[in-house]
Amino acid sequence: MIGVISLLVPPFLLSYIREKVIKKEESVYARVFHYALSVLFLNFVMILILCYGFDSRDNFFHKLNQYNEFALKYMLLSSILAVAEPYAEQFFRSRVAVKIKWSGCGWMKGRVNGKLVVGIYAAVLFLLNFIRIFDNNFWGDEAFSLLLVKKTIPDIIQGTAADVHPPLYYIFLRAAYVLFGDQGWACHMVSLIPCGLIIVFCMTAVWKTFGSEAAVLLITLACLSRNAVNYNMEVRMYSWGALFVLLAFYEMYRILRQERILHYVLFVLFSLAAAYTHYYCLLSVAFFYAVLLGLALFRRRLSVAKTTVSALCMAAGYMPWFVILFKAIRRVEKDYWIDSVPGLWQSLRYLFSSQFKPIVWGMVLLGVLLAILYETKVLRIERSAEGKITLCLSGEGAESSALFLWMVSGAVSILGTILAAVIVSKVMRPVYVLRYIYPVSTVAWMILAVSVARLKGKKIYTVLLLAYMLSVFAPAYLSTYAYDKSANKNLQETLAVTKEKMGEGDVILTDVSHMAWTIGPYYYPDIPVKNVKMSELTKLEKGGYWLIVEKQQEMGDTLERLKEQGFACEKVIGGGNLGTHAVDIYHLWDSGE
Repeated sequence: MIGVISLLVPPFLLSYIREKVIKKEESVYARVFHYALSVLFLNFVMILILCYGFDSRDNFFHKLNQYNEFALKYMLLSSILAVAEPYAEQFFRSRVAVKIKWSGCGWMKGRVNGKLVVGIYAAVLFLLNFIRIFDNNFWGDEAFSLLLVKKTIPDIIQGTAADVHPPLYYIFLRAAYVLFGDQGWACHMVSLIPCGLIIVFCMTAVWKTFGSEAAVLLITLACLSRNAVNYNMEVRMYSWGALFVLLAFYEMYRILRQERILHYVLFVLFSLAAAYTHYYCLLSVAFFYAVLLGLALFRRRLSVAKTTVSALCMAAGYMPWFVILFKAIRRVEKDYWIDSVPGLWQSLRYLFSSQFKPIVWGMVLLGVLLAILYETKVLRIERSAEGKITLCLSGEGAESSALFLWMVSGAVSILGTILAAVIVSKVMRPVYVLRYIYPVSTVAWMILAVSVARLKGKKIYTVLLLAYMLSVFAPAYLSTYAYDKSANKNLQETLAVTKEKMGEGDVILTDVSHMAWTIGPYYYPDIPVKNVKMSELTKLEKGGYWLIVEKQQEMGDTLERLKEQGFACEKVIGGGNLGTHAVDIYHLWDSGE
């Protein structure tokens, strides 16, 4: 009975809410028909989520009837989808128009509104990210996030102040933890939310301001490029930083175009959000302010009063955290884990996930250059009365448009962030790894997308670039998805075997730094974890121990020394998986000899 209720009640909720939201009167027969469709649609989506998200291949109806907890969770998630679908449908109904024209001798001719096609395309890309959130395999920094959010907000702020990151992302993650508990999918979802917001931003603001070509290119990069696929799910702050830097960059364009108070206010708010998300985001938006102040003070393109007030508001808003930032700098100056520094070219390639070939980079740079020349009227395309096309390249009459200044400011932010990181790392000590500049990648994506949208023949260039990106991004996505599924399955098997055998009083010993730091305490919260050097493991007190080492690490001498101390040894896991580490796990216990 409970199985029938689980399958039929959420679709009824969907039909009811849809009728209220869409506000369309229907006959009884139409309602019954739509309810039947809702039953099929909603439960089909749920089966997809269970199969590809939770890797469940069991008889769902049997599980619904036999396990009340499973049925409750099934109904809860199904009800959430039932509530969300009508509002999503209403959103596209209100913003997307479909036109189909018929003409010709029996052949269908006409066109479908492009926004509907792009909307479906964006929904598919978002779904490709969404199906990856049902994963519990975390690396060291992610496990740090998951351990930190179990604390109270004051403790979280204190903990991240002692680390090297601002607190905003952890507050978002804490909210998810309070709502859903210690659920891996909920933590991944927090990082995926910015991807959904970028899609909405592209379908509305970018589409209206720069055109459909810019929107579809930006959506593709934000959903399917290799770095985006990683950070859209990683339980870290980088996806949120990318969103806030992108929104601040867009508001800067609106300031250059209209200079309304609202745009300054939003610019400051998004800049503060970026700065409280990651220190490198603070550096990126700082260059935005430098450009605006320069344009106001030296070029008189903007109001000195408005730009100065916005900069002061930004400084005042960040002042509470500035002392902590200063302490973090002093602490990093003395000791930090980074030991090498990426170069400029490596960093620039990373902006596009290092997936663009040199020839594509050349075409991209050429396209951006042509767009800038055209925008500044240095390059003019003239057509004579006879239809002859003339390309005129001249500095006479050149001008700096708002779009040109905006694109230059984005380039200044990108290069400034990278060069500042490299220079500081060379002068002081290494403080830069490539993932730190991921948030400013969205600025590079926006510049590329807008440049293509400004070119003559933009539709052809968009199709060609889109085809190339899909040919490169899609195989990388499939490889990542396959690896994640395999690693997560291996993780679950590793945890099942080890947790079944671990007992009270056991101790985990490991020479894997992240394992001792966060991964071990996260996956085995009730078992003490100690960092040791296996080669120096000579004397242990009597008791039960678990040795976690990198896969295929030579352990012969160590195990022999421990056997001489009276310990029996069993290799429990060979080639297991914990927190993205391939590990071997040994169980030691007092043999009584």
